[in-house]
Amino acid sequence: MGNLYPRYELPAIADRALSTLRSELEARKLIVARDTTGFKRDLYVGTGGRPSILFEFKANAEHAADSMYSGRWEEGMPHRVAVVPATNDPGGHDEVLEQAGIEILYYLPLGNSIVFPGLDELLRRLS
Repeated sequence: MGNLYPRYELPAIADRALSTLRSELEARKLIVARDTTGFKRDLYVGTGGRPSILFEFKANAEHAADSMYSGRWEEGMPHRVAVVPATNDPGGHDEVLEQAGIEILYYLPLGNSIVFPGLDELLRRLS
């Protein structure tokens, strides 16, 4: 499957960030699944058979707004979270995502690690 948004390239660190986020979520005793057929950059978190949160890795907040804002979301579907590098200025796109009910989780490299500074707060809000 080709890149539907060719001007947005995920940073090289995104694969490591996805793997790290999965480990962080599993360390919190959450059930995590990875999309193996579609975009392969998504993580689903659930408790008891149904996903309750969808984490989508995006190049930046603009990419998230362009690709996630227009999607149709209905009651009972998982919360959506755009996962983007903290090194990018959201440029107002964070407000667009907020209007659509989409959360943003930032990540950044810290030494040899990747950290998600708002993860615990996000999980509290969405649980």
